[in-house]
Amino acid sequence: MVANPAYIGRRNPALSGAHWLVGAAVTLSAAVIATVLAIVFAATMALVTVVVGGVLATWAVAFRMRRRPQVATARPVVLEARKVGHAWVAYGWDQGGR
Repeated sequence: MVANPAYIGRRNPALSGAHWLVGAAVTLSAAVIATVLAIVFAATMALVTVVVGGVLATWAVAFRMRRRPQVATARPVVLEARKVGHAWVAYGWDQGGR
């Protein structure tokens, strides 16, 4: 079938309104999809930021606890113990001011 040379390049005026409506619907759907994807991406980045912040905070606390010097007590705690039968009985462990 050979195309009519007089019809080449012309549009059908009956379908031009339908083409405009379909084009507008496709454009609107693409904009909605792009908006949803942008919101999902932004939420993902916010979640990653929060998780990385938590990991860094945990690391900082652990690092500071490891570097903190141990405070020595002023005097060592000495308990008094006596052998009673086959067992040792300690005295003074429950008295703090001794």
